[in-house]
Amino acid sequence: MIHSYGPLLGSHVLLAAVGLMPAHEQAYGVVRPGGIISRVGVPQYEKAPIGFCSLFAKNARLAGGPAPVHASIEQTIPEVLEGAGAHG
Repeated sequence: MIHSYGPLLGSHVLLAAVGLMPAHEQAYGVVRPGGIISRVGVPQYEKAPIGFCSLFAKNARLAGGPAPVHASIEQTIPEVLEGAGAHG
């Protein structure tokens, strides 16, 4: 769908927040050459394609790290459900 908005350019930045291989594959499929795939959370897979036929060929970057939500989850969830606070 993203490719339908332009001449196969794709998106310059993607956020893969699920941590599963299908999310990584989808992000790779729509990232434009020179773009960035940023992962949030801990990937639930050991192997991801990063060789010449994947990230290297597109000159795409893979970034990200764990999301330490446990430190604030007990306070944050009630605030979000109540519509309070400035989250985001």
